[in-house]
Order: sequence, then structure tokens, then C-alpha cells
Amino acid sequence: IKSQVQKAKIRKVTFLLAVFMSSISIALGPGSFLNWLIAIGLWWQAFTLTPTGYWFVGILDKLLTIPGWKGGEATSS
Repeated sequence: IKSQVQKAKIRKVTFLLAVFMSSISIALGPGSFLNWLIAIGLWWQAFTLTPTGYWFVGILDKLLTIPGWKGGEATSS
């Protein structure tokens, strides 16, 4: 995926599918704990595809990175 237009289109479709699938999961089994876990996971995935979600995950990454450890995405060389 090289073009920005194609990236944006795929991101939008993935976001809509995650929201749709989580809604179906809740609609088909509102009393099932497993369905709620699936829905929450899909909502989280959809959230991380948004600019706000990307920012939030970046903040969490910085907060959870242990100083002095090598490796990982938060370390800079």
C-alpha cells in the first residue's frame, strides 16, 4: 500500500467493518460475556485507527516504556 489515498480508503473500510462486527456481536448475544469482550476488542481496534487513537497509543507506549531498556518502538537511536 503505497498511495495515501489507498491507505485512507483501507483505514476507513477497516474502521467501518470493526464497528459493524462489534455491533453484530452485541446484537446477537447481549447476555454473553464473550460477545462483549469481542465487541470491546473490535471497538479498541477501530479506535486505534483514528488520529486520536494513534495519539493515545503513542502516549501509552511512552508511559509504559521502562527507562534504560533497549529495543521496542519508543526507543530512538
